[in-house]
Amino acid sequence: MTRATERVLFTTFTRNLALDISQQLNGLCPREHRGRIEVVHLDQWVRELLTHLGVRGTVVYGDHEGREALWKRALSMAPVVERITPEFLRDEFEQVVLAQGVVDQAGYLAATRTGRGVALTRRERAQIWPVFEDYRAGLAREGWFEVADAMREARMRLAARPDWLPYRSVVVDEAQDLGEQALMLLRQVVPVGETGNDLFIVGDAHQRIYGHPVVLSKCGVQVRGRSRTLRINYRTTEEIRRWAVSLLVGQPVDDLDGGADDGRGYRSLMHGEAPVERRFASFDEDFEAIVAWLKELAGVATEGEAPEVVWKRACVVARSKWLVGRYVEAFEARGVKCFALDRQGDEARVPGVRVATMHRVKGLEFDWVWLAGVNEGVVPPQGVVRGVRDAQAQAEAWLKERSLVHVAATRARRELVVSCHGRPSVLLGE
Repeated sequence: MTRATERVLFTTFTRNLALDISQQLNGLCPREHRGRIEVVHLDQWVRELLTHLGVRGTVVYGDHEGREALWKRALSMAPVVERITPEFLRDEFEQVVLAQGVVDQAGYLAATRTGRGVALTRRERAQIWPVFEDYRAGLAREGWFEVADAMREARMRLAARPDWLPYRSVVVDEAQDLGEQALMLLRQVVPVGETGNDLFIVGDAHQRIYGHPVVLSKCGVQVRGRSRTLRINYRTTEEIRRWAVSLLVGQPVDDLDGGADDGRGYRSLMHGEAPVERRFASFDEDFEAIVAWLKELAGVATEGEAPEVVWKRACVVARSKWLVGRYVEAFEARGVKCFALDRQGDEARVPGVRVATMHRVKGLEFDWVWLAGVNEGVVPPQGVVRGVRDAQAQAEAWLKERSLVHVAATRARRELVVSCHGRPSVLLGE
């Protein structure tokens, strides 16, 4: 393969961020260079790779109905032990079996369980394994893959064909949300070469809203003596940064390689107004305040610029799709132009205020952000923490929720407003 045909794979965790990066590169790179940079979010790339390799199957996510039915059947085989709950078993499968690429009982008996919170004897592991085995067998019957299993399969296939792919280098953004199998796969895509510069990774554990902590060195990615911590924020103001960081004070944040990030020395170069927290009695009052805010923003329009064009630089962010839909309906009823961000990303040509979930704005940025509906029972949703009996899993759920609000808040470059209607989230109470 000649240098002229070598390519760069630029990948990240979410579809929207991959779309945004692709659009930015279109404006930055000469055409001949841009044509050699492939930008795609990792799940999509893995699905396409497996198809090219002749592997048939569908990757299933989240609360896929068929997946839930398979779990219900498998969990019926679980041992009757008070501390081994269905929630614990599903977390065990995700954080130990899937993460470490375990495929048989012997592998599970040997797997490390650091940080799982509940100790298991060798006998208990042997009693638990049939649950995982039955669930995996059900997936195989349906032709389905868990995401991590799809990545493990792709890695194993590539190991037998190391020179098959055209990539000279891989760039990975938002690496904190990638699991062990994803990072091991990316290491396999471009094995360590003589030229160096084969793998460039960017990540920030403060913004981990998916997955679990991963040690890069255990995935074959050696960063000791080669990594750098970027402590200067060029996007948002110091006041917004401090508000967002306050959500994580006292919380354990890792450095992506088994160490801790103490947060010292971080700062923003810009300054502005401190974030404002506003509390309302009802959704209607909250919404009217947002409309009044948008009218104020329209005052920054340049001559001949319509308000809805200015509003493209503003985003109203809510925790759930349901709440986003409610704000969109309210805007449309008032004749306020808006654009809901979905899996297809943003559309620069469409005017109007952007409306999105906290997850959807990951990787994006706006001049003005209003975090709306930060209510008790909404942030976090009741189902995220209630019913989770495993203390370790509950602590992780709370940390992810704090990180999610941190991510949403730091999408704001100039101004951040945070509101609730009814009882505020405990995160605001702090």
